[in-house]
Amino acid sequence: MKIEKIKKSSLPELISEYITKMVANGALQPGDRLPSEREMAELFGVSRPSVREALHALSFSGILEIRSGSGTYLTSGENVLNDKMELSALFKRYTSIELIEVRKIIEIESIELAINRVTPEEISEIQSSAEETIKYRGQGEKYVSADLKFHTAVINATHNRFLSELHDIARNLEQDPIYYHINNMPEMVKAAECHVNVADAIAKKDVDSAKQAMREHFELMEVSIKAYSKKNNKAF
Repeated sequence: MKIEKIKKSSLPELISEYITKMVANGALQPGDRLPSEREMAELFGVSRPSVREALHALSFSGILEIRSGSGTYLTSGENVLNDKMELSALFKRYTSIELIEVRKIIEIESIELAINRVTPEEISEIQSSAEETIKYRGQGEKYVSADLKFHTAVINATHNRFLSELHDIARNLEQDPIYYHINNMPEMVKAAECHVNVADAIAKKDVDSAKQAMREHFELMEVSIKAYSKKNNKAF
């Protein structure tokens, strides 16, 4: 696979754009395995963290699949891939704060429906994923993965396919890699604790407490993103 070196001022976003262009022109086909992070860093002429951030952004948007111990693969299914690429381009126009605000509305207001419909097995999944976010808080990829698992488990407990789709779209963030930078901030450590409070309240069928804990979680996320944005003089 022939790859041109990228100017060092470009980094993750341009790496992502380059990979999607390779998909568009057929250089990469659904199911293809990409080179390793080390190989891609050498081919692009950038650092491994830059490649890793780009791959994770494309993974969140559904274009790539990162398989532990196996490698990174282009998503199978051309129609699905095209849909994901269109969504990825669409969400570039929004900031992380705007998308968090949408998620807050969806996830807080869906709590009551989830509590009314959640099964014992789903309660166990919500609780175990909440504990994972405590275990992995401040650990970058592991925390982000556990956080996604928790929020998906809660929204899926509504048994409403449209709500699940809305949640998937809202999580389809090009800005998601920011979570790798903020997940060890004090506010995010507290935000992880809110997961456990939400899970406990759902298990007790306590709608008000579950909503309040979820609201606190998103408020702490907003504080962290705004603080990081101010520190780095960049809008997210």
